[in-house]
Amino acid sequence: MLQVSPHSLTASSRSARTGVKFPVHKLLHATWLALALASCSSTVPTDNSQTANSIVQVSSSQNTSSPQNRSVVPQTKNETTQPIRSIDFRNFTYPWYPSDTRPPYKNRTITLKDGEFQIDATLARKIENLWITFGNASYSDLTGDGSDEAIVTIGGIETFNSGTGCIFIYQMNGSVLKLLWKHETGDRAAGGLRSIRVTDGDLVVEQYDMDLKKETGLCCPKRYVRTSYRWTGKEFRAISREILPNEFENAKFLGYPSNS
Repeated sequence: MLQVSPHSLTASSRSARTGVKFPVHKLLHATWLALALASCSSTVPTDNSQTANSIVQVSSSQNTSSPQNRSVVPQTKNETTQPIRSIDFRNFTYPWYPSDTRPPYKNRTITLKDGEFQIDATLARKIENLWITFGNASYSDLTGDGSDEAIVTIGGIETFNSGTGCIFIYQMNGSVLKLLWKHETGDRAAGGLRSIRVTDGDLVVEQYDMDLKKETGLCCPKRYVRTSYRWTGKEFRAISREILPNEFENAKFLGYPSNS
């Protein structure tokens, strides 16, 4: 429907102040005519199924069992109703990490409550301190099945000043949530996470890398590694890897897929 600006309806009040007569009946007639014409014009239906978090779409008319059949075509499934988007990953139990430590209890899990998990020093388990927080949950179709997977990142600090992080990819298989992939990240120049994004259905992970010949410390990596992972039907496999110069003076984090 045509919207008439309120500023266009104040002409009579302005003319009263200035002493200039304004033909109000002509303005009302023109407004009525414009509304009548707008009501007769055809409308174009709007596709409300796409959301800001949608990175890659898959055509429902193609065979999507193989990554080669992916196409950047809007999905027909309403993304806001996909069950995986209703999972509360801020209050969720994840597989245990860092892998070089052992939990102080039997289950090898980390359970976030209100987005946090913390345990105090347990030297017998090689843990001086561990504090993990929820980072981000982004959604994209990484397997080519027409439904989104969840790309979840959590991270924090161990041994008081060493960064640690982990990326999890979950898939909703019927009513069961299934872990497809787990990838640990490190501390700043030693494998710290630079960015995550989805490009043409592939997961692209950038991590800082320490060049022992040029580095001045963990704070200031001179390069990073960009690795692309593709779903093969059974696993996420690295299909490309390149080392690139870091244009920043520090280990800056550039964002998640939902920020792209």
